[in-house]
Amino acid sequence: MVGSYLVNPEGVALGFGQNNGGATNSQSLSAYAVNPDAGTWTLIVDFTDPVVGDEIAQRFTGNIQLDNVLVNAPALPDNRRIRLRAGVPACR
Repeated sequence: MVGSYLVNPEGVALGFGQNNGGATNSQSLSAYAVNPDAGTWTLIVDFTDPVVGDEIAQRFTGNIQLDNVLVNAPALPDNRRIRLRAGVPACR
């Protein structure tokens, strides 16, 4: 099992991801931070399963993607110029 912690510039872990290993043997994981602060972020990768005694190295690769989360709400406008009025329902 592999876990990841996304740590902001102030040292606070804001994102966490974990693959389940186990039956599906997942080989990917993700950690997200909403509205990330500017500065240097740290990604900590934690390997939790024990390894055999004669294994001294294991190859590991990864990708870091910025601004890769797509979110939508079909009933809401998707244009920054449209303003919603307070007290008026946007979805019916």
